[in-house]
Amino acid sequence: QDCMNHLCCKKTGMEKATEAAINAHYYWSMYNSQFCVKGDHRQVKQMVKKLPSETRQIEYLKEQVRICTLGFGWTKGYTPDYSTQWTENKKKKTLKEPIAWAEYIVRDEKQYEIPDEPHVITPQPAFVP
Repeated sequence: QDCMNHLCCKKTGMEKATEAAINAHYYWSMYNSQFCVKGDHRQVKQMVKKLPSETRQIEYLKEQVRICTLGFGWTKGYTPDYSTQWTENKKKKTLKEPIAWAEYIVRDEKQYEIPDEPHVITPQPAFVP
C-alpha cells in the first residue's frame, strides 16, 4: 500500500496526547520506585557504577531526568526546567556531564513540591465560531 507523503504514518494530536499521558504516568510512578534517586545526590554515582556499560549508565541517567521532565512536567516553560541536551554538535556528551546534571536535579528538586499526579496536557478542540 502506497503512502502519500506518509500521512498515514503521522500521529494525530490525540495519539500524541495519549502517548504523552502514558509516558507522564509511567515516569511519575517511577519516582517512588527503588531506581529513582531521591535526597542524596551522591547516590547517583553509586547507582551508575552498578551498571555494566556506559550505554546502560547513560540510559539510567536519562530515565532519572525523564521522571522530572515527563512525569512532573518540569521542562521548558515551567519552573523548574530540567530539560537537557544529551548530545552536543552531534556527539554524545561524556558520562561526567549527565552524572553532574542528574546530581544537580536531585539537589535542586528538594525545593519543589512533587506533584500528586502526573503532568498531563489535554489537547483542546479548535475553536469553531
